[in-house]
Amino acid sequence: MTRILFIFARLNPKVLYVQGMNEILAPIFYILNASYPFEKIQEAACFYMFNNIMTDLMEVHIKDFGKKENSIHERMKIINTMLLAY
Repeated sequence: MTRILFIFARLNPKVLYVQGMNEILAPIFYILNASYPFEKIQEAACFYMFNNIMTDLMEVHIKDFGKKENSIHERMKIINTMLLAY
């Protein structure tokens, strides 16, 4: 897992590593390791799947998006407003 996160951080310098990425990667890694315990291709497949997921989540993790409407801060404001309405 460390190698996958390291390579991802090196390939995406704006994101680097953000706390919680390991929790996204862990289930993927576990499932592939349980399904193909002796396959050397599992690390590459794991990276491929993780990279695809992170592509969708990228805007949440990039610091430059911190104040834009799709950022995690704006999404949390919307949720907070919804919760306060009840």
